[in-house]
Amino acid sequence: MCTINSSEFELSFVQPSRAHKYSSEFDLQKNTFERDSTGTRSKLAREFRSLFRTLVKTLKDVHHYSSETIFVTDKCIALMNQLDNHFPDNKKLLCTWHLIQNLGNNATLKYFNNSSICSELKNKVFAMMTCSTSERYNFLKQNVDEILSNTKNFTNAEMQQKFNKYYTNEWVKYTEKWAGHITSKFKHFGCVTTQRAESGHSIVKKGMFSLQPLDLAFNTIDSNLSNFERGYKDIENGEKYKVDVRVSLEFRLAHLIGKVTHRALVSLRTKLLKKSVDISSPCSCQC
Repeated sequence: MCTINSSEFELSFVQPSRAHKYSSEFDLQKNTFERDSTGTRSKLAREFRSLFRTLVKTLKDVHHYSSETIFVTDKCIALMNQLDNHFPDNKKLLCTWHLIQNLGNNATLKYFNNSSICSELKNKVFAMMTCSTSERYNFLKQNVDEILSNTKNFTNAEMQQKFNKYYTNEWVKYTEKWAGHITSKFKHFGCVTTQRAESGHSIVKKGMFSLQPLDLAFNTIDSNLSNFERGYKDIENGEKYKVDVRVSLEFRLAHLIGKVTHRALVSLRTKLLKKSVDISSPCSCQC
């Protein structure tokens, strides 16, 4: 899995002097331009398209990603388009942390009548992100549709129309990239799990500054990856010494030692023993 955030790579690849020049013209975090005069918006849009084209091509040339690699990004159209162009066979997911932040910034009292409706909507959408079955997803989707179709929930008809347009363009259009009943079926780091890359993503974001030299940005990322690798090895080595000898002698579990927790191995062994019992055979005590 590869986590790519547009703002991180904007800050990493734009020269510091140019970044300072642009910082007064657009918001680096939200990637929204504050000025829309004398072609500034279109000029910077071309800059970003060129930047992401170079970035994604370099990733492909250097890392040779397989078709099993899953890319997790924020919803930056320029970045998403370049990934589709260079990695058409790879699945692309949207970072749920970014999506929830985006929803929180939009589901406000500017559109809705009271805060309880805002909270209910955000909770329903978050549940849609984490659910594992299509039945549960469809049920939650119906709840959300009912909230958005009820005029009484909004300050006025215009605000209802605007928010529904936002939800359609920003969420419904990319359902397959964030809906839990779809994304939970993908293999992440070699196994099927609902866990995403947001935790590692947040570690990198916390260690980086808004404006910093390219070499410092890469050193920060390298340091975080090294710490993650060391931590994983420590856990792996720690689990090896906890293994019951009876588990290590079970050929069906031996290959999992050091890769899953001690508790998981014991639980699996217990289930295997229950399945292997032949109740048709008499016991040794002849009772």
